[in-house]
Amino acid sequence: MAYLNLNKFHYFGFDESPIGGNSSGLVLACTETDDSRLIEKRTNLLKAADYIHLIREGEEIVVPSLFNMGLNGLSSYSWIRSNRGRSFCRQRAAHASIAQLLMESEVDPRRMVVYIDEFFPPEYTKELLVEYMQRFYGVNLPRPNIQVIPGADRSIPLVNFADILAYRIAASFRRTQNCYTGPGQRLPMVELFSEQIVASDQRVSTVAEEGRETLAFLLSA
Repeated sequence: MAYLNLNKFHYFGFDESPIGGNSSGLVLACTETDDSRLIEKRTNLLKAADYIHLIREGEEIVVPSLFNMGLNGLSSYSWIRSNRGRSFCRQRAAHASIAQLLMESEVDPRRMVVYIDEFFPPEYTKELLVEYMQRFYGVNLPRPNIQVIPGADRSIPLVNFADILAYRIAASFRRTQNCYTGPGQRLPMVELFSEQIVASDQRVSTVAEEGRETLAFLLSA
């Protein structure tokens, strides 16, 4: 695989949002930048759930749009829908999805610095991510370059952007499901954000059906 000839480190932020309803899946969003300001630790950043709460309470507040994120240093984003498989659990599927999103960037793994909101134990995440990058793609992602931070969606701007984008994309799936549910069965959804992210934009394909048995074998090996 050919990588971009980059002299700078590239930073990646990850967060997830459940789709809900009758789906066990989740949306995993990846945000990317080479602007180190977006990994500087902050305090009390507002995540998607906070914006929803404040707007419901009548607060006048501006939710960051994709355009605003770009003005503040975001280079690109991508996302994937992750589901647990027949032979592997949601945790393993999610970490395999993170590895897939990283490799889609075409950045040399030696130049990757990854920030992940702690939705699984840090050492578990590092171990699986390093393993999957090596097993699936034959590349080494340095363990020190993987930062798993509790509450990163409130303290690291790049992960905060991933939280907001993951929520908006998951909401688009909920809108689709609502089209097929009758009165009294509609899925919970709050569309208070002024901007909608179309679910097809920047999507990275999941493993094809014919490759799922191979994936299950690799994950269980």
